[in-house]
Amino acid sequence: MSQNGGSGGPGAPPPPPPPPPGGGYQPAPGGNNGMAIAALCCGIGGFLCIIPAILGIVFGVIAKNQIRDSFGMQRGDGMATAGIVLGIVWIALTVLLLATGSFDFDFNAN
Repeated sequence: MSQNGGSGGPGAPPPPPPPPPGGGYQPAPGGNNGMAIAALCCGIGGFLCIIPAILGIVFGVIAKNQIRDSFGMQRGDGMATAGIVLGIVWIALTVLLLATGSFDFDFNAN
């Protein structure tokens, strides 16, 4: 039996060096921001009525601020932007259709 406990002969490679103390570790980024997901959902659902479109803009702005303040720990900036843009598009489309008289509110017409 050899002096090193039988773990190898003279041709065995040396053990790997220890990892550097406290260096090289970066925490994994967190998941998507919940407000960004809500902004996207409300932006998509904005065609139903104007309230989800408004909420998509509000949630999107809040989400972008939270994501910016998380220093890379949260994702979803694109979803927040999409929610804002879709909300603006639905509101603009609603205003345009109301201004041109394209909506017919006469429910008693035969």
